[in-house]
Amino acid sequence: MSRYPFKELVNKVMAAYTGNRAPLTLEVMQRRFNRMEGEIDYLLRNGLISTGNPKYFTPEDVEAYFVYRRSFVKPDGEPLDLKSIKKDLIELDKLCKFEKNNCVDVFKARCPALTKNDHHDRLSVFSEEEYDRIFSRIEEIDASDLTLFRSYALLALYLGAGVRTIELQNAEVRNIHFDRGHAYIHLVIVKGKDSYGKPRNALILPQMVPFIQRYLDWREAYLREHGSDCPYYFFSLEDCERVSDNTIREHRRDAEKDLGIQYDGRKCRRSYGQYLKDQGVEIEAISSLMGHNNTETTEDYYARISPDMAIDKALRALRN
Repeated sequence: MSRYPFKELVNKVMAAYTGNRAPLTLEVMQRRFNRMEGEIDYLLRNGLISTGNPKYFTPEDVEAYFVYRRSFVKPDGEPLDLKSIKKDLIELDKLCKFEKNNCVDVFKARCPALTKNDHHDRLSVFSEEEYDRIFSRIEEIDASDLTLFRSYALLALYLGAGVRTIELQNAEVRNIHFDRGHAYIHLVIVKGKDSYGKPRNALILPQMVPFIQRYLDWREAYLREHGSDCPYYFFSLEDCERVSDNTIREHRRDAEKDLGIQYDGRKCRRSYGQYLKDQGVEIEAISSLMGHNNTETTEDYYARISPDMAIDKALRALRN
């Protein structure tokens, strides 16, 4: 048996997926495998699993790994969410099935209570009061507080155009277009770009346009002053390159603290879709702006007609 069977199998699987998955997806897979390798090694050294080779994993080994991950606690004291652990099982299943081992499926069949799909209500969006607070506050922000100014530059595009994090990181200034007080951004690098994702135009909410214009003016002056050039809307001040996920999280926390509102990119995206729907935009248009393949996804997760609007539409239809 090889001295490093887990790593060697990972290399085989990654080689098989290279060219068939987006580069970012491969990066995420590799990071997850690297972490899992250390965890599997820990379990093996402590006699909690029978082998470190996924080819010979048993359902009991999978269960031991599952229980181990469930014991993790995040820095904020909260337990590791089940969704993340299920992703670990998906990646572990790739390794095992590469060697024709169905142990993960057997584990799931034996332990349905541990792997059940928890029911979640539709996730929240910003309230009217929160929208008002955001739209009002963003008018007041200027570059005198550079950290906060840049934090709102992120929020302006997250909420203003409903972009995903990877789309925000790769958004380029040359693709932001202004026209008589309105603006839209052409997103070229999108989530799922090598499979389901396609480049799209996203309308920027009118409330965010003045701030984005001010931010772009500051950005141009900053780069000129520092003799630098950068295509990205949002960039690292250290090297004027694309920002990391961690930098984005830090800036988001600054804006959260200033606003007294907790949010993430997904809440901004959901709020973007629901805001457009509440303003009377047709679901087909919202679906296109958000880059969905069909309106079902948009209706299920991002933009559902409000009860008041439903009553109004029903009454108008009945009168007609």
